Amino acid sequence: MVDELPKEVDYVSAKLYDESGNEVTDGTITYDENAHKVTWTANNTFLSSMPLKGETYTLKINVKLNSKMGKRTTNSSYSLINNEKLNSNIVEVLTKETTIIVPNTLATASIILLIIGAIAIIVSGVMIYRAVGKN
Repeated sequence: MVDELPKEVDYVSAKLYDESGNEVTDGTITYDENAHKVTWTANNTFLSSMPLKGETYTLKINVKLNSKMGKRTTNSSYSLINNEKLNSNIVEVLTKETTIIVPNTLATASIILLIIGAIAIIVSGVMIYRAVGKN
């Protein structure tokens, strides 16, 4: 699984989970700082134990928004299986501007609040991978 992160975010960490929410540790997660890319690679233990019956794996990538973030950004990812590329959906992340009134003063401040949904990661960094096998 590969996610080329948008320039508006900084990589923090990543983990792979199975469909029951258990962390999968039979593989390697790498971050290439120059390419700004996160890659998860399965190891032989993982590959030999996969039932290949439609199970789902989720790669959760934690990021921080940086100063390049504007009002929106998009992201997608892909998986490579036997040199066959499978693209994920493209997700758009929007920000929202909010005005905050500071107590005990006459001043108000306008602060950009970054709304990313219910969890603090870019949702497109969460790639759903469906393993498809033969019955």
